[in-house]
Amino acid sequence: MFFGVKKYEKIRILGAGIIIIMLFLVASIVSDTRKEQVQGSFELYDPEKVRVVLPVVYYKLENGSIIRIHEKNPFPFSIKLSVRKATFPNSLTVYKIEKYKNPEKIFQIASKFGISPDKLYYNNITGAYLYHDSNITFEYETKTGFIRVVFKSPISSNLNGNITERALNFLKARGLLYMQNYTIKVVDYRKLNNSSSLKAVIVKPKLETFVVDNLGFAIVLEGDKIIRIEGVLPQKIVPIGRYEIKTIPESIKELEEKLRRGEPMRDWYISWMAFTEMNIQNITLTYRLNSEGYIVPVYNMHGTYMLDYKNLHEKGNITAMIVAIRIQ
Repeated sequence: MFFGVKKYEKIRILGAGIIIIMLFLVASIVSDTRKEQVQGSFELYDPEKVRVVLPVVYYKLENGSIIRIHEKNPFPFSIKLSVRKATFPNSLTVYKIEKYKNPEKIFQIASKFGISPDKLYYNNITGAYLYHDSNITFEYETKTGFIRVVFKSPISSNLNGNITERALNFLKARGLLYMQNYTIKVVDYRKLNNSSSLKAVIVKPKLETFVVDNLGFAIVLEGDKIIRIEGVLPQKIVPIGRYEIKTIPESIKELEEKLRRGEPMRDWYISWMAFTEMNIQNITLTYRLNSEGYIVPVYNMHGTYMLDYKNLHEKGNITAMIVAIRIQ
């Protein structure tokens, strides 16, 4: 990650970095727009439940003094933009997901996977409905909408077409592909000896032409056989209101201020803090699901950084993100 390191000693004490973000979700048909009084916030991370801990980094200067970097960037720094002019909308809708709660509905979901259970187990602490037998395990978490189905004996998709077509048709046949717009790609699910026979088809919904970056469904296949399926299945996705989008210069200035003040990473994130210059080379706008169930527009920034301070000289890649909507 670092190049050109000279004349200094660096010790990294890695904290237990935890960023709990639900990875995959099937988006349902969006209901008619309705306004609601937002009780929570549009922060990316719940400050009570999720703590983002970056590595604690110590740099030793030539004079023997130690610099500790953790919650803010102590160096004089600047952030510059090296991308072509990007065009984004002036406003976007914020959405919220509603999860299934009714046991009868959970039975109906389970039946779509060929399960005819006599009973469902319910965990009062996690809010999860569970079922298992010799052929299948089933889990649905009412607090998050997360669903996981594991086929202990892989089942044939019995569908024609390539791997993406088989995965999509598997969802369609069970009435689970509620997305009208989506992206789809195939990735290696598990590698053994630099090869993989398992593939995961990742389906991510799009809202207003923008990808919901951390949501979607993962269907794992071995050949034409389905191994497992997991994601987040909401009962519905509800538009709650339209909000102005911050300009890119406004968002970069806000990122600089948060870095200097050492603000908690609640509505923003950066992968590395020790730099004197950050060069943003790519910016995208996507949606993300936060811990309170809101689907919020976010700027994603990718680029490089350089640390050039006294005897400290290094460089590497860096990423950052910040909530893109302006909240009055």
